[in-house]
Amino acid sequence: MNPITHGMIGWIISQPLRSRNDRRLVTLAAVTPDIDGLGIFLGIEYYTKLHHTFGHNIFFGFILSLFFS
Repeated sequence: MNPITHGMIGWIISQPLRSRNDRRLVTLAAVTPDIDGLGIFLGIEYYTKLHHTFGHNIFFGFILSLFFS
């Protein structure tokens, strides 16, 4: 999935929440795992080596949940 899709899914999932700030946090949390895709700015070789490495695993999800709670 690309970051836009991650963001759209996060936004859709957050719609039952009352606070607009909570919806923003859920959307941000949905996009954050794609931070490892920023290697695209350094070149395609960095993107292919780094993307789906540290941002897409259970450990990163655990750290992310601690940060956003």
